Amino acid sequence: MPFNTSERRIVLQARIESGCLHDHFGIIRDMICAKGYNLKLNSHDRSILSLAREMLESELMYVLNISADDASTYLREDIEKRQRDFNTQRYSSVDN
Repeated sequence: MPFNTSERRIVLQARIESGCLHDHFGIIRDMICAKGYNLKLNSHDRSILSLAREMLESELMYVLNISADDASTYLREDIEKRQRDFNTQRYSSVDN
């Protein structure tokens, strides 16, 4: 993800407008990992992250036939698990 905010805005906008779930997953992944790369998120970045999450929650509701609250919880728990796994892998590779 570009460090330059103008370039990042263009890239994120294109990815969110693509409508591809792969791009939406990528947005969430990149935004979550941004802190690890000393990348500060601005209001546009957070807005795109929120939109990507809403779109994925909507897909989860449809595919899993669950409520909006359940989809939100499912996505939040999955993101938290992946963050823990990422941090564990990152810190264990530093120890080696």
